Amino acid sequence: MTNLQVEIVDEATFVVEGHNEPMTLQEYVNYTQKKVVDLTGPLEKLLAAWQQLEAREAIYACWIRKCMSGKSWNPNKLGGATVAVL
Repeated sequence: MTNLQVEIVDEATFVVEGHNEPMTLQEYVNYTQKKVVDLTGPLEKLLAAWQQLEAREAIYACWIRKCMSGKSWNPNKLGGATVAVL
């Protein structure tokens, strides 16, 4: 054979604990986007809180605790310049 053109395409599958089937790259991206929104809530509330040092530190500490326990951060518990008990 001569003048044969070959294209190598990257392909990946992702296995996520608790899911029965491996995911394609696009399925994994969709899955992680949903998880981020589930953890952070509406972007507007996250951005408003993140701009305040005290609130940002509280959110970060909460994420660490919640991620370790598998629970989500509740954006409705933001308050003023600080974050209420999350």
